[in-house]
Amino acid sequence: MEYHLINIYQAFTYIITNPLNMGVLILASFIGLLAGATPGITSVAITAILLPFTIWLPPETAIIALVAAYASAVFGGSVSAVLFRIPGSTENIMTALDGYELTKAGKSGLALMLTRFYSFLGGLDRRYYSVVLHPDIS
Repeated sequence: MEYHLINIYQAFTYIITNPLNMGVLILASFIGLLAGATPGITSVAITAILLPFTIWLPPETAIIALVAAYASAVFGGSVSAVLFRIPGSTENIMTALDGYELTKAGKSGLALMLTRFYSFLGGLDRRYYSVVLHPDIS
């Protein structure tokens, strides 16, 4: 297990210290957020749209771009779900039902803050279980 954690640490520092990886991560997250907030462009669709642009990238950078776009599009879909009751993707259907009720009550800021917090918490949870339960593929 210790050897596995050292490998994860080395991979993480490689991602953070490589300027191309960080630039692609920020750009893909921004594109995914905008696409997710636009109703009709789902998280899977933006991943498929970005796929041809990742051909010229190194493999690890391409995976970073696609995962960042997908994850931020899922969060971006909650913005339109909370404010307009139009989920940006299928992952946000329940967010539209609960979040829009808070918006009607004048608490849209609270609803957006809660979706941001729990999206972050779910991402951490997903990564933790990926590392603990499936160390060979993470």
